[in-house]
Amino acid sequence: MPQYWTIDTPEQINAFLLDAAKRRAKGQSVTVKFEAPESHVTQKQFNALHVWCGEVALLLTQCGLDMKAVLKPEIDISWSKDSVKQYLYKPVLEALTGKQSTLEQNTIEPSAVADHISRHLGDKFGVTLPPWPDRFNRGQE
Repeated sequence: MPQYWTIDTPEQINAFLLDAAKRRAKGQSVTVKFEAPESHVTQKQFNALHVWCGEVALLLTQCGLDMKAVLKPEIDISWSKDSVKQYLYKPVLEALTGKQSTLEQNTIEPSAVADHISRHLGDKFGVTLPPWPDRFNRGQE
């Protein structure tokens, strides 16, 4: 089972090195993978993206703004979490960052993309989207 370390202080560095040394003394293999937190979207942010997309889908549907009204007149489909992600979130992500996958995002981009979408839908349709989910609002205002 993998063990993860967040190392922000000298004490945490020492604790990590001590743990690695103990494992080696027991004959265990130690593999270290370095990853800067800002280099990739976190699992919590990825989960928040799915929560937010679901909330946006529900709100747009409740406001009578189906995909036909928001995207293309020839499409008459209700919103879902997946369609919000595919047809709203990902195109804005690509326009802002050049990234096509939500897995390529850094830790700043998810809320920035959501802010752009919120501003656009607010200006164009007068709807206020839910805030980006975090540990304080859990997607609720």
